[in-house]
Amino acid sequence: MNFTFIFLNINLEKTTLINKKRTVKKIPSSNSVVKKYESILSDAHKDVWNIEKEITTLENEIAQIKKAAREKDLFENGVEFDLTDDYHDRISLDVRWDYRIYGIKGVKVTRVTPSGKSYDLDLKINRKRWINDKYEDFIEDRKVKSVRADNVWNMINMNRNRIKS
Repeated sequence: MNFTFIFLNINLEKTTLINKKRTVKKIPSSNSVVKKYESILSDAHKDVWNIEKEITTLENEIAQIKKAAREKDLFENGVEFDLTDDYHDRISLDVRWDYRIYGIKGVKVTRVTPSGKSYDLDLKINRKRWINDKYEDFIEDRKVKSVRADNVWNMINMNRNRIKS
């Protein structure tokens, strides 16, 4: 608590406090503490900021490596998802602004447009059909053209914990 209070008041010339009557009182003891430890705190903050900057750069590098690995899988082998038994927890993909496909089990990019903004996809979709008085699961293969790349990446990122390794 005191560390945060001191940290917030390092650059203030005079610390003031407003009481219930809206009169201003000076807190000289706080200013003397801040001035006494200012050099120690500023050095410590610089060290912390440098370490945080290194951590951020390492996290960004890790994210780039993971994205490159996912891109390679998506373009070469395709990405497979684990399915759940919950009907309402199906993976969906926005193919068009008014067309969404539910129950995605797998996706593979077959073609990228020259601009790189759209993909042609091979999808594996988990479907149910009524046979002999009960529903049975089956996998439907479907080819879809000109799906926005952002929609594909949003689907993959939202379901990244369900990707089969």
